[in-house]
This record gives sequence, C-alpha cells and structure tokens, in this order.
Amino acid sequence: MFNALHGKGGEDGTIQGLLDMLEIPYTHSGVLASALAMDKPAAKQAFVAAGLPCPAGIVVPREVLVRGDVMARPYVVKPPAEGSSVGVRIVRDHDNAQPFDDAHWPFGDEVLVERFIPGREITVAVLGEETGPRALGALEIRPHGGFYDYTAKYTEGRPCT
Repeated sequence: MFNALHGKGGEDGTIQGLLDMLEIPYTHSGVLASALAMDKPAAKQAFVAAGLPCPAGIVVPREVLVRGDVMARPYVVKPPAEGSSVGVRIVRDHDNAQPFDDAHWPFGDEVLVERFIPGREITVAVLGEETGPRALGALEIRPHGGFYDYTAKYTEGRPCT
C-alpha cells in the first residue's frame, strides 16, 4: 500500500500498526519510528542522544503559558504531538498579544515551547533503502507570509515562491 495519509492516524504509527497486523506491506516508516516522530519531545530526546543539535525547549502545562512568557522571546509554541505545523505559532519580540490563547488550544494539556531559530525552509525527497538512500533534489520553500504554517501549506490562494 502506498501510504499518503497525513497527521494523526496516518503518520503516527496507528495505520502502520494496523497494516503490520494485517501483514500488508506499505511505504512509510514503521510503527516505532512513526510514533516517535509524531511525539516531538520524545523525538527531540532521541535526536539529542544521537548528538544532533536541537533548540532549547520545555514542555509546560498550558495554564503556565497562559500567565505569560516562559522563556525570552522569540520562541515557538507548538503542540507536542501534531504534524504539519498544526497549532504552531512564533512569538516574536515585537508581539503585543498574549503569547498563548488557551481558549483556542484543542491539542491537550501540554505545550512545547522552543527557542526560535531563524532559517530557510528546505525540503529534500529521499528514495531508496536496500541500495542506499539517494536524495532526489532540494527545494526551498518561501511562503509569502514569512512562515510555512498550516495555512500556507493547505489553503488555496496562499502560494509560495
């Protein structure tokens, strides 16, 4: 099966586990890798343990973030277990608004807050396993709104250059 499912259920190990139980081969990472990748704090621990640099960050109860900044700005607020930039917000130095709106947070009781690191959005497709992985090329994504958020990815009329 060609797995093109996205988000919870599609890339978090759920469908992979079902396909494994049914002994149906599929494209995509397996159950453990998928589940670990969707759990941002757990994935970050694995990356740090492997020696990869990661931005400083903490997981806080959402009621703590409602009271104000938990680290110096700029920082990123994101759900601990969502994909595709769902719920992600960059809190910048010049933002006058409250950094977190508890009334519009349907992603659970915890929030991942990480140091904002400016950079370029580059995506690379990789193909191959048995003969070794091969990059199929790199593409820079430059959204008109400045941040490649969920709206920029999935709303018609919000093109990138």
